[in-house]
Amino acid sequence: NENSCLLVERFGKEIGKNNAIWETCTENIFNDLIPLCSYGSDKVVLKDCNLFEKMSNGQCFTFNESSFGHKVGLTQGVNFVINYDYPGTADEINNPATIILHDPNQQPDIKNIMAKNYPVEPGHIIDLKFSATVIESTEDFDAMNFESRLCNEHDGKVNCLMHQLNELAKYVCGCQPWYTFEVGGQQCDAIGTLCYEKAILNGTMDMNLKEQCHESCKIVKYSSLILQENSNMDTIINLESYGDDFNNYFTKTERLLHYMGNPWTKREFVEPRLQRSSLIHINFEESEVWTVTKDAKITIPDMVGNIGGTLGVFI
Repeated sequence: NENSCLLVERFGKEIGKNNAIWETCTENIFNDLIPLCSYGSDKVVLKDCNLFEKMSNGQCFTFNESSFGHKVGLTQGVNFVINYDYPGTADEINNPATIILHDPNQQPDIKNIMAKNYPVEPGHIIDLKFSATVIESTEDFDAMNFESRLCNEHDGKVNCLMHQLNELAKYVCGCQPWYTFEVGGQQCDAIGTLCYEKAILNGTMDMNLKEQCHESCKIVKYSSLILQENSNMDTIINLESYGDDFNNYFTKTERLLHYMGNPWTKREFVEPRLQRSSLIHINFEESEVWTVTKDAKITIPDMVGNIGGTLGVFI
């Protein structure tokens, strides 16, 4: 209730954000933020979720399924439940979750400059649509050097690797040198700068970092989110239609014990839980995506053959 939220907020201010006990509490607050989800199924059946990766800040999750949009017949997109029933300060609890759509090689647009974000209030069913352009390349194109590809100036893989290396070095050394310093961060002293540069060098050999980035010149570009439906969560009457895990998540007694002392009708029993959750559907606006394939206009064997043929004609 409101008094409890204010008490937690006051408690947080008194002990300070740097307190080890508070850090342990806040690290685990959002572990169950997305408890149920599904991806690419022919029916919307939600199960215990392991598709979303928790980011280093602990409050954000990312869906990085690279095959999204490339598999034929997957009509149900990404579906997941957001759980608002977590402890925190009043400001944290009252702020809605935000769905951020961004290209695979770009950082999330937290400030919503590109207008691709959508806030999700508790107790709602949200259906979002988007369109995409897939840019692929052939083996002949991949065999060309970076300069010949004419896309190295906007090479998503290079930008992605630099971002990954920077985040790794910040995590290892706990600071950033003056030439990469960001407002609100910790600036390195001389020893910290040496640590940062060493971490960058070691990171270039880390294959796991490279695997997190898409291939050069191969990108997926998404357009802005379009709201298809926004209805109240309590309109769900048939909980079984979303699968056993979904039904159990909202109807098990131990999850609702702190809401009601005595069970009434099933709807009255489940309604408080529904009001502290939201169900999200994200899918393509169209059944087809526009695909651009980059190819080499002429390969080295073709060039050698053309030169040989031309010389043969003149000889």
